[in-house]
Amino acid sequence: MGSARALLGRSKSVWDDESTYRQNDEELNPYANQEAEADADAIDVFAIPVSDEEVVQREEKTRNELLLSQALARKKTTFTENKKAERRYENTLKPRWYIIRKQSMLRQYWDYLVMTVAIYNCIWTPLTISFDYAITLDDNSEFFKALNWIIRILYAFDILMQFLTSYIDSTTGDEIMKPSMIAKRYMAGEFLVDFMSTFPFKMLPIDDSRFTTFASMCALLKTLRIRKLYQTITQANLTVEQKAFAKIGFYSFLIFVYTHIIGCLMFFFLKTNYLWVAPTDFGAIRSRVQDPWYITG
Repeated sequence: MGSARALLGRSKSVWDDESTYRQNDEELNPYANQEAEADADAIDVFAIPVSDEEVVQREEKTRNELLLSQALARKKTTFTENKKAERRYENTLKPRWYIIRKQSMLRQYWDYLVMTVAIYNCIWTPLTISFDYAITLDDNSEFFKALNWIIRILYAFDILMQFLTSYIDSTTGDEIMKPSMIAKRYMAGEFLVDFMSTFPFKMLPIDDSRFTTFASMCALLKTLRIRKLYQTITQANLTVEQKAFAKIGFYSFLIFVYTHIIGCLMFFFLKTNYLWVAPTDFGAIRSRVQDPWYITG
């Protein structure tokens, strides 16, 4: 019995000593229960503290990197757009087999032919608007009928040639060969005048005096094709003196044409159907009934 009691006393003392050790361990390490949670949250207990200046420097570095990446992206986009614009512009200068060059011999000879016909129209067309003899001759003569049809066909082909002829860009000095740009330029400029002067309005079955006047005015627009003469003189391979004399002759002919057209238009708008009688002294034959104020001696 004594030995058993001694054994129990020693076990109790050992238990008490272990409890005391655990209590002392918890007092010495109060965060022992939170280490697992700290590991789960991945808290770096060895992290070096960062100052405010370093934080500002890191933010500035990040901002600069972002700005640099945006600048590089814009530069890449601009480079791509410039490449596309360059390819588009090269496409406008690319020769096409169906596009006639502005300075080609075919185009120059064609312009000479159109100018010759335009000079004829500057003289004859105003007469066919105002004077009855010219109107009758132009409408009934087989020669003039055939000639008018030839001129209409020639001007129609000239409109087609305008759509198929390159032009010189006044800004860059390059020769534009792209059909869409050629058509856009011609449609925005001289197409309406050329079409109105070429279309045979007089042949339409419309019996109206106002429409007849409109058709006559449209036919008069043919004289505007004389502008090709000035363009030919400007682009001709001549000396300065020769171009000066050529321009003097052109402007002199232009004054003659303007005077001729104005005179014909004045006669067209002022003419009447009454018979014109030359001034005569009717005092001796008029009666007092006709001229009550006439008093004889």
